[in-house]
Amino acid sequence: MTPITTPQVIEGLDEIAYHADPCIEPSLSSSMAKTILRPGGPARLKQILDYGEQRKKVFDFGSAAHERILGRGQPVKAIDGNRNAKAVKDEIAEAEAEGFLVLKSDEVARIDAMVEAILAHPVAAELLTAGAGKPELSMFDIDPETGRWLRGRIDFLHSPQAVVDYKTASQPVDAERWSRHAWDYSYHTQAAHYLRLAVHLGLCDPDAAWLWIAQETTPPYLVAVHQASTELLDAGNTLLGRAITLWDRCLTLDDWPGLPTTITPIGLPHWADLTESEE
Repeated sequence: MTPITTPQVIEGLDEIAYHADPCIEPSLSSSMAKTILRPGGPARLKQILDYGEQRKKVFDFGSAAHERILGRGQPVKAIDGNRNAKAVKDEIAEAEAEGFLVLKSDEVARIDAMVEAILAHPVAAELLTAGAGKPELSMFDIDPETGRWLRGRIDFLHSPQAVVDYKTASQPVDAERWSRHAWDYSYHTQAAHYLRLAVHLGLCDPDAAWLWIAQETTPPYLVAVHQASTELLDAGNTLLGRAITLWDRCLTLDDWPGLPTTITPIGLPHWADLTESEE
């Protein structure tokens, strides 16, 4: 596609084109922001930028669930049989070359059941089907402080007052465990990143709600809808600011540091408890 040279929102952009980064200069995505903030993050991100990243099979299932529920994304094709057999390998390769995401029939059946569970959930179904919402909006913008390109891809813009992000999880998605899961995977940084882009590009209000539709990937495919608090989004914005600053520094200096090169003293971990329990 033609390189993107001005801030804009694109509806229905091909997923492969989005992840290939169509901006005229390198742009920072939310996953890149999370990576660069990890210990040794700049070096890890540079490796991904130079050589790509191997896609995990679990991501294929999540992507397929997104496609069915949001109605956009890479089409899915079911292919069964021995994955080591040449005929099956050739069939899979042909399907992937045609743009299909290949899963097994039982995986497709699980996704169909997940869709039914979403539609049976009164709040989740209302969020995804009522009104004039728009799925998968790709956003491209320039950070006003650093002049660096940023990009993000909203799952579903329900309205100017609410942005919906659909997540699948292999663990329970009740409020207590989702709070920990969202923090561990830095979903609040992603939320802050997307909201910042959406507000600046005029898609939503500055005080728009960020809603997660979280769904378990095992029967009975339970669904929960959670809203990110102001406190959580503020924490995400703080981390996002650090990521953008570090991204700018790495690009400017072409310096992508890894772990410290000094000897680091290691003590007890913060969670260690050496006290003996009393009988």
